[in-house]
Amino acid sequence: MDKNNYITEGYRHLNNYNHYEKVNEPIYPRTAIKITIILNKLKSAGAISEKQFNFLSPPQEPRSRYLYMLPKIHKEDSYWTIPNVMPTGRPTVSDCNSESKHVSSFIDSHLKRFDMDHPSYIKNTYDFVEKIKALTFPDNCLLITLDVESMYTNIDHTKGLQAVRDVMKNDPIYDDPIIELLELSLKSNDFLFNDEGFIQTVGTSVGKDWAPHYVDVYMAKFEKEALLKCPLKSHTYLRYLDDIFIIWPYGKDAFSEFLNILKHMKHPLNLNLLSVLIQ
Repeated sequence: MDKNNYITEGYRHLNNYNHYEKVNEPIYPRTAIKITIILNKLKSAGAISEKQFNFLSPPQEPRSRYLYMLPKIHKEDSYWTIPNVMPTGRPTVSDCNSESKHVSSFIDSHLKRFDMDHPSYIKNTYDFVEKIKALTFPDNCLLITLDVESMYTNIDHTKGLQAVRDVMKNDPIYDDPIIELLELSLKSNDFLFNDEGFIQTVGTSVGKDWAPHYVDVYMAKFEKEALLKCPLKSHTYLRYLDDIFIIWPYGKDAFSEFLNILKHMKHPLNLNLLSVLIQ
């Protein structure tokens, strides 16, 4: 891959000022101090031990995060950023040895308790197959797959944090500290690319340990509210993170109305219709 093309592709993402801003100096040293204060509160409350405190605390010399890209070589090369030359890149932020790396795992250990707590949950491919094997399909139903476009980078911080508050409200010891740590991790996610500093202002980056469970919690809240507004209910609605599988018994026109409701929710996400198959 040509280095200049790679750098150009990186700036194509970073020049989206709705999602990223330049920073003139690192933010993470100040974030490290704030994390330590929160961890001290948890230790004083007996929620974590001295050993856990030492493990979760930021390193004495934390490393800057770095943005790199995973080339989407599985996409048709005619749709690449430079057709047949430079594939579109998926921005990923390396969190290794950062001030919040261990704290990210701590946050994730609490969020993952809620990832199965919704009816559309799919654990993995094997779980999906087992669920499908147990179904009886209606005649002439549509088998539909949907994809939420750029889900990680499009979730508003306020709405995402509220979704986490909603599921953690019965956890009085951890809820406030976890929300504080999560908010710091979301809003202080500064990183370097090509020796320049940036911060992500919307959504979360691929690379955070807690990111998959965070977006799952958000999507569970989103789809619960959205599906309540739909007069017709799908026969089956299953989701693995941003990939949705639906069995729809009412025909294409009715599904278009169903999809339109999801797309025009108060907090919309970009839902792409990938395929419609008739049994």
